[in-house]
Amino acid sequence: MSQFAIEDLFRTAAGDGVTIPWRTPSPSMDSNEILKAWSIERGHSIECELLLKLLRKAIARSLRNNATQSATERRNTRDLIRQIDGRLKNSPSSRT
Repeated sequence: MSQFAIEDLFRTAAGDGVTIPWRTPSPSMDSNEILKAWSIERGHSIECELLLKLLRKAIARSLRNNATQSATERRNTRDLIRQIDGRLKNSPSSRT
């Protein structure tokens, strides 16, 4: 893979959870290692998003079904749901 192809890949993948530091690859850098690191990080990002969606559903269901919560607990639960929604809104899959 050429250096320009790798740069194009990272330019188009920006913001999708990749956290490896970017610099122009040197001749000693293996493009397979770079792509493997990107793939692993991308997988972690997807897993996190899926878990947040499941957590949000469980919390919302608990809020609906738990009539014994105090007003403060209900407010805190709704705030948590809003925070999760904000995180999911800014997730990589919502940017496509």
